[in-house]
Amino acid sequence: REKDIVAVYMKKDLRNPVNPKQKVFGILVRDEGRIFLGKDNHKKHNEPILQTLIHEILHQALPTTPHDRINQLETAIWPRFTDNQKRFLRKYIPKHVVKKEP
Repeated sequence: REKDIVAVYMKKDLRNPVNPKQKVFGILVRDEGRIFLGKDNHKKHNEPILQTLIHEILHQALPTTPHDRINQLETAIWPRFTDNQKRFLRKYIPKHVVKKEP
């Protein structure tokens, strides 16, 4: 189904496929339902990796929504997650790093 997320991957140094000089926190490959998360980018900027996962899931769930609105939704939703919900979501964050490209 088109809204399914089939896999989440951790990549050591995730870069924008259009502009490889730009490091990014996450990338959604919408037609394949794959999410890539940038491990080193999150550590360097102290960005919660779960917040990026939620951001990419919102992109998949709301494909026609402008990016600014996705950012607003992420900002509104993230503080409402309980510790239990965050622990549950953390199970979907892979521990191993892949070399495959988005």
